[in-house]
Amino acid sequence: TQGSGKSYSMVFLAQKIRRQFTGSPTFVILTDRDELNKQISDTFEACGCLSGKARQYIPSSGAKLYEMLRGNPSFIFTLIQKFNDENAAPITPDHDIIILSDEAHRSQVNLEQQVRITENGVQRHYGFAKYLHDSLPNATYVGFTGTPIDATIDVFGSVVERYTMTESVKDGITVNLVYEGRAAKVTLDEDKLEEIEA
Repeated sequence: TQGSGKSYSMVFLAQKIRRQFTGSPTFVILTDRDELNKQISDTFEACGCLSGKARQYIPSSGAKLYEMLRGNPSFIFTLIQKFNDENAAPITPDHDIIILSDEAHRSQVNLEQQVRITENGVQRHYGFAKYLHDSLPNATYVGFTGTPIDATIDVFGSVVERYTMTESVKDGITVNLVYEGRAAKVTLDEDKLEEIEA
């Protein structure tokens, strides 16, 4: 789904899980941009899922995030960038932690080591996704994306539900996009081409 449709899909999934399963899970709603974090938390608040204002469910720092994860809040809305402590001890609480990742094709799939050669030698580092998975090894991960790529499926598993552009157009949610291809006539100045080659 696209845009705020993903926010509502997250709300519906969280509410369905709460109704159908016992226990008191913590839902960590994860994205990689402040605007998306605010949009999603506002959607949860508008749907009546939060007791109080959305901002109390948004940790102000990585340290506050880890503190909240050790508790059992109903919801945490955070950026993946706050999972940046490579030395953080794994958090394995008695309750379930369910990660709902927005834009799951972007920063949530960088689990592999990155190597960069600089003036000071070889630098090795991992992406935030590795620190997320190391911090919450027993969590359940659900990815939401409008752009599924192979890496998304590698991290989150097979596609559970798909809402295609064709279905969205048919439902009247998306305006039909039409592309009319045409060949561009390109001519080359042979003298300039020889000059460039030389």
